[in-house]
Amino acid sequence: MTSQARGQSRIERLESRVLFSTIQVSLNSMFDKLEFVDNDGTVVDVGQQNGDLVATVEGDNLVQIDTHKTLYLGGLIKITATAHHIAGSNIRLKQIDFHTSTFFDNPLKSWILRIVGHGGDESFDIGDVNLDGPLGRLEANNGNLTGTINGNSELNQVRLKSINGGTIRAAGSKVGANIAVGGDATDAVIDMPNMFAKGLLVGGTWTQTAPHASSITMLGMNLVQAGGALEADLHLTSPGKALRSVKAGSLDGDWSVAGRVQTISAVNSSASWNATVSGKVSSMKINAFSGTVSADSFGSIRAVDMANAHVTATHPFDGRSSISSVVAATMSGSSVRANGSIASVKLGTIDGSIIAAGVGLADTVSSSTDFAAPTFIKSFRSGTFSDSAILSAQLSKVALGILIDQPPTIPFFGVAATTIKRLTGNADPLPLRLSGLTAASDVNALLAAQGVTFTSFELRLF
Repeated sequence: MTSQARGQSRIERLESRVLFSTIQVSLNSMFDKLEFVDNDGTVVDVGQQNGDLVATVEGDNLVQIDTHKTLYLGGLIKITATAHHIAGSNIRLKQIDFHTSTFFDNPLKSWILRIVGHGGDESFDIGDVNLDGPLGRLEANNGNLTGTINGNSELNQVRLKSINGGTIRAAGSKVGANIAVGGDATDAVIDMPNMFAKGLLVGGTWTQTAPHASSITMLGMNLVQAGGALEADLHLTSPGKALRSVKAGSLDGDWSVAGRVQTISAVNSSASWNATVSGKVSSMKINAFSGTVSADSFGSIRAVDMANAHVTATHPFDGRSSISSVVAATMSGSSVRANGSIASVKLGTIDGSIIAAGVGLADTVSSSTDFAAPTFIKSFRSGTFSDSAILSAQLSKVALGILIDQPPTIPFFGVAATTIKRLTGNADPLPLRLSGLTAASDVNALLAAQGVTFTSFELRLF
């Protein structure tokens, strides 16, 4: 078999003149490539499929050496493959301009941009990437994005090692886009307002050096996951199911979600985390929960510790529960509020906190007219109750546990309602057992009969 039949006939080398700042290289076929070595000894290879690419490399004392190979595909079609070798110092990939060809009406997945690094520290910087047309995959598993990926059409998949001050922007619409960052993302921006992502995965932490330095803007997402912190503003505009699941070590940033959220799960959240969800949050589990979360309604809310955590369900009263359940070992300096009703609250200890239904942002009530609707709290239970308030027009079962009757730090310390079916607690040294309360006279008579008096705790019925 001849060398032509095997695919290679001739190799020739051409050296260009020395350039002191930048070199532009064109890759016109999938057989062309660009290669250089960065300061850390990483060999970087750039290639593409089904498009035209111009790469701009910057550095000092740059020299371009081209190697040509003649290939025969199937023994018949003659192809010239060119390898562009750049030598010099301080070399980095400044910019890529990639135009995807639609001549063959290729499927989206066939348009590929690959940037591969091997050897050295196996990491390299990527500057700006300008995409003219759709892109199926940007494969840069060892790349650190410092510039902007700017696409004017669909962007299906991006794989990076890290993002440091970089932006991923795409104007096209796509359902099922994937973005994966193997390491950390710092001051990263994802701006894809017309896309619904299948997944946004960060293996390390997603952090920001200043408020609002990191942001994610999309129609919606199936999964957002970070191995560590997720500190980014989140803007999802789909009015339906905007977000199926969030999983992270910690949460921070300003969130604005137009639709429903199925699951939020984290080890902890910052007091500066502020999330506004127009739809329902079906499940929220944060071990150490701080911050402010507002949603139309909530399913289950679970925490080990709620400290400076504020939850508000905005759905108007319609006879159903706006919050299904709240469970925490400790609650301090926090609030759980609903415009509608609350089904269940179960706490180990509660201190300096408010559980309220149908009173808006009020911390106390002085008459029955302060209740906007006949809301109810079906069940409240705590092991220890101190310096806190329970407010609702109707209370079914209230079990306060050990009641610590000390001067409060909040405007109202006690329980206020128009009716209470059953209230129990330990008023040390006497047990507290009250039922069928409908008026203030009922309270006074029953407390007197049990010999119970309070110095700071109040029971108000209207």
